[in-house]
Amino acid sequence: RETPHYPLPVVREIMSLGAGGNVVANVAALKPGKLYVCGVCGDDWRGDILKKKLCEIGADTSGLFVEEGTFSYAYCKPMRMGISDVIYEDPRLDFTRTDKISAQTEQKILSWLDEIDTKLDILCVADQFDNGIITEKIRDRICRMETKIIVDSRYRVGFYNPKNGILKP
Repeated sequence: RETPHYPLPVVREIMSLGAGGNVVANVAALKPGKLYVCGVCGDDWRGDILKKKLCEIGADTSGLFVEEGTFSYAYCKPMRMGISDVIYEDPRLDFTRTDKISAQTEQKILSWLDEIDTKLDILCVADQFDNGIITEKIRDRICRMETKIIVDSRYRVGFYNPKNGILKP
């Protein structure tokens, strides 16, 4: 041992879409004619896996923007198993951003929303993170869209006033 801690061997790794990516996977399971994704990931291996997983389910990732010098959100759920058959979950390890998206990325998202507005039947918005992609400007643009909107927001649901939407606090 190099430290006073015992090692925790990893014997299997499963990577799946979570958070907004899970919503995309659920919508993909409904077999829509076209499925677009808008989001931001880092220029890291997690971002590469995210894009690959989204492509595997048939999502158009032209609205997935990469921010250089940052990392992608990830949630690691360590599952422990000892000498018995009991498996239990350790506390989750969250890789989260502490900075806001750049002004350049914000503008790319606004432009993407302008382009996509008339192509959508429904826009699903997952606004869960303090430093996610939903800035005030992006939220205002979403609320002006012609498309039907479904918003899932933990902390900012009161800031949404879409003319054509459903809010889920």
